[in-house]
Amino acid sequence: MLEIPIDDENTATYSIRYGSRPIPYEVRLRETGFDDTTMYSVHEQRFLWTRNDWHMQKRDQMDRNWSGFRGIALEDAVIGTAMKPIQDRTKEHLIASDIAVVRFRRRLMESLDRMDQGEDPVGVDVDVGLISSIDAPAPGNAHWRTLIPSHRVVGA
Repeated sequence: MLEIPIDDENTATYSIRYGSRPIPYEVRLRETGFDDTTMYSVHEQRFLWTRNDWHMQKRDQMDRNWSGFRGIALEDAVIGTAMKPIQDRTKEHLIASDIAVVRFRRRLMESLDRMDQGEDPVGVDVDVGLISSIDAPAPGNAHWRTLIPSHRVVGA
């Protein structure tokens, strides 16, 4: 999922998935949970919940599904929209798995500082053609980077 800010209180969300063959639209809707017509309007391209109705969480299903929502994309959307439009990050309770969020925010702030000084933001000079990924289990006794022999740190 990719979130693109529109203004201080709204974002556009893009779901991008890569595969070796086309993925039918209906399959993507089902995988994300967006096929639930009580939660999402495909026609209007918007969620149908509010903070006031607990995002229509199905609490009676939480013994089978910890979140009460079907699909990780739907869970992520609920988490994102559960916050106020401008979140007070000083009241966050981040955990170890949020390290990527923290690093991303630091890079954004670094980019703002650089632009204030007349420099380019972080990443402008990075050749994105060098970016690659792999879908494989991490080796038990080796670093994950061994899965991608061409891996190198860019612009660290």
